[in-house]
Amino acid sequence: MNNRANPKVALLAMVASILVTRTAAADDAVKLAWIFKQGQKLNYVVEQGTTSEGQFAGQAIKSTVSQTLDMQWNIESAAADGTAQMTQTKRPKPPIPIKARQKKTASRSTRLASV
Repeated sequence: MNNRANPKVALLAMVASILVTRTAAADDAVKLAWIFKQGQKLNYVVEQGTTSEGQFAGQAIKSTVSQTLDMQWNIESAAADGTAQMTQTKRPKPPIPIKARQKKTASRSTRLASV
């Protein structure tokens, strides 16, 4: 079985990806904006996560943190020019338990001495 890629297929794939992902010219730019209506209640959720890995004193350490912001926008008024007055509130959620885990990789005995 030949595992080498066909050069014609690779070239075609490269050209297709360039055409599909071309950068829009300034003339093609589309302005995106919210269109609010008085009395609307919009739920807005932002999720963020990060994972860190490293070494400390010869031990591998991995930390994973995630955060979710769950808000509601209450549109109080909306003008024809697109401006709006709104109130943003945090939506309550049940508490999430925090899980902490420590993995012991080596057995060490520690002796304490009183002075």
